[in-house]
Amino acid sequence: MTAIKGFLQLIITDGFDEKKKKEYALIAVSEIDRAERIIRDFLTYAKPVSNKKDKINLAEEIYKIVEIIEPLAHLNTVEIYFDSQPSCFMLGEKASIHQCLLNLFKNSIEAMENGGVLSICTYQDDSNLYVDIKDTGIGMSEVQLKRLGKPFFSTKGDKGTGLGMMTTFTLIKSMNGSIDVSSKLGAGTTFTLSFPLFEQGTGKELALMKQLI
Repeated sequence: MTAIKGFLQLIITDGFDEKKKKEYALIAVSEIDRAERIIRDFLTYAKPVSNKKDKINLAEEIYKIVEIIEPLAHLNTVEIYFDSQPSCFMLGEKASIHQCLLNLFKNSIEAMENGGVLSICTYQDDSNLYVDIKDTGIGMSEVQLKRLGKPFFSTKGDKGTGLGMMTTFTLIKSMNGSIDVSSKLGAGTTFTLSFPLFEQGTGKELALMKQLI
C-alpha cells in the first residue's frame, strides 16, 4: 500500500511526465492486485471451519474442479489425466474440498512452466481414501519441502503469499485428513491426500460420523 500511495502521489503532481504516468499507474494496479490476493488469502485462512460434514463422492468433486481448471491447463500446455473408481465416499465440507483441490491443481499447473502432465488418481484401502496429484514440473528442494504450508512461504516468489497452501493444509486437517508431499528438483511433485473412508451401511459409518462431527 505504501508503494501504491507513492506512485499515485507522483502521478497527480503538476507537470509530471505523461509517459511515466501510465507506467506508474500500471505498477500501482499490479500492486493493488497483489494486495487483493494477500487480503483474500488472509480472510480465507481466518474463516472459521464449519462443523457441518456431508457425505461426498470425491470422484465427482474432482471432475468438477478439473472442468474449472482446464482453461488454465490449456493456457499452460498441460494435459490432465484423471483415473478413479466411479464412487469413493468421505465425510467433509464440499466448499473446503473444492478449495483444497483447486489450490493444489493450480499450483501443480503453474509449476509446469514449459507444459507437462497433471495426473490425478484416487484409490482406497479398508479404512482410507487417497488422492494422488502428480505433476511433471520444476519440483522442490528438501528445504522448500520442509517449509511448505508455513506462513508466507511460497515457491512462486513475489507472485505468491504462501497462505493458499497453508489454508489447504488447515482445511484437510479439519476434515480429519492428511497431506504428504514428495518432490525432487526438476522431477516434479506428488501430493497425496488421505481421508477416512465413508462406508455406508456399516458400523464404521457411525464411528466416522462421531469422530468428525
